[in-house]
Amino acid sequence: MRRCISGLAVIMAFTVPLPLSRFRHADVARRMALLRPDEPLREAFDLDIPPNFFTTIPDARLKCSSLDVPTMVACYIGLEDPLLVEHRTRVFKDRNTSRGTTLFRSVDPYGRSLSLYMGPGHARFALHDAIEAVAHQVARLVGFHAVR
Repeated sequence: MRRCISGLAVIMAFTVPLPLSRFRHADVARRMALLRPDEPLREAFDLDIPPNFFTTIPDARLKCSSLDVPTMVACYIGLEDPLLVEHRTRVFKDRNTSRGTTLFRSVDPYGRSLSLYMGPGHARFALHDAIEAVAHQVARLVGFHAVR
């Protein structure tokens, strides 16, 4: 049986005895299967993310602001981000396309449009390059002839 680690199942696991928790998790899984795959609640359930954030004692490496916590919790359990709800449908410039047009997006309460942002300062390529460099170093350390 699937581990009870989705947001809804974790809450249930802490509040009810284990056999009842498994029964409720199966019931929740059936209801989640009825949702469209792109529904945020279904996506959060399907991701099966470990709830370590909620049981980890913060330290210097894990600190976050009071604005980060509501967003993380909302994403974790598939709810609208309370910080984005009031900005719903606000339009922002993303980037210029290769065809010479400008791409605009509007804010959605789940943050999907913001996660797709590719305009100045997005840092996706820098992150990709940093991960690639670390993977290259690890491969060389363990004896692989890695070429970048």
